Parts: sequence; C-alpha cells; structure tokens
Amino acid sequence: MAFVKANPNFTEQEFTVYANALQENLKGLRSLQLAPKGVVRYVTNLEQNRAALGHDLFADPKRRVFVEQAVKDRRYVIAGPIKLIQGGTAIIARRPIFLPKPSSSGDTFWGFATVLIDVAPLLAESGLLNLRRDMALTIRGKDGRGAAGDIFYGTAQTATRAFATANVILPTGSWQISAADIRG
Repeated sequence: MAFVKANPNFTEQEFTVYANALQENLKGLRSLQLAPKGVVRYVTNLEQNRAALGHDLFADPKRRVFVEQAVKDRRYVIAGPIKLIQGGTAIIARRPIFLPKPSSSGDTFWGFATVLIDVAPLLAESGLLNLRRDMALTIRGKDGRGAAGDIFYGTAQTATRAFATANVILPTGSWQISAADIRG
C-alpha cells in the first residue's frame, strides 16, 4: 500500500523489485499482488500465479462481496482459505488503496494490495502443529468469522471434544483454535 501511495506511477520492474524484497524470507507467502481498479495486474511468483493476471475481482461472484465490503468499509478483508483461480488454496488478505485526488480534497479508490498465504506453511511456521501425539487441533473461522465460520483445519469431532479453545484476533475478524485429547 505504501509502495503505491509513494509512487502511483510505478513500473512493473519497480513492483517486482519491491515485492520480492518484501517476501524474501517469509515462508508460506504465495504471492503479493496489486489490482488497480480491482483487476490483478501485478503478481510475485509469476509462474505459480500467472492465471491470476487480469482477474477482475469485482466481476467474480465468489469475491465480489468481500471486495465491495473492503472498499465500502475502507479496511482489510480476510477471505479463506479459498480455492485460487491459479490453483491451490490460500488465505487472502486484501486492502483497498485510496489515493488523494490531485485537484480537490478527498481521495479516490485506486485498487487493492493483496497477500496470498498458503495455510500449511503458515501453521507449521506458527508452531501450532508441534503437538504431542495424543492431541489434535481444529481451526474454525473461515473468512475471519470466528466461532461462526467453517472449520478449515482439523475435524468437527476435535472441536466438540476440545479441552481448550482460544480466539486468534485477525486485522478483521478472528479464528477459533480448539485442542482435544485424541486418546479416547
């Protein structure tokens, strides 16, 4: 977001250099993307994410609600895990970017900055999967909906047998992590 605000007339090469430096040591980061006017034009890890180029977020019925809400509320939206058009599954964090109007007060919608995160490396890096063999986890809260969201890791059985539950607060929304003893 700061990249676009500092240089709204950037080149593809400038984006690539900046974005590659940002994601250099971040495990699980599948792609950084910019979508001027809601159309994906810039992506990192191009070979893996090429199919996302040209994707119109406002025209996609699976994403429209999230992107319209992000613009309306002027805030991050977290979706997923969701199946990606380029294949695979990721958590998507999208933030609308607004630039000042050059000749008047106020601002105007520029587009989106998007981060795609693969779930498995995220969980591994977090240490959540380093459990005793007799324990299991469930993570509920697809799309940041907390206890009201679907389970996206583990099973409903683990959730109902949980001896401990914790909420993970996200920039928008939450997840609920439950731990259960699976010995019997």
